Amino acid sequence: MTIEQLTSTQIHYGQELAEISSRFANESFLASAPISTIKQMMESIVDIRRKMDEIKEQLWKIS
Repeated sequence: MTIEQLTSTQIHYGQELAEISSRFANESFLASAPISTIKQMMESIVDIRRKMDEIKEQLWKIS
């Protein structure tokens, strides 16, 4: 992947994290969401962070 592609992918993941974070900030959502939904959201955060770390490593190798 090129630097531009990696950066674009990293921005996309950042947007996904922001969306999940905004849902966590919504108290009424948290109060009504099933535990399974919250668990899935937390797993998504971990997965996205892992992918972002991989991209960061690739960017370090390129630069």
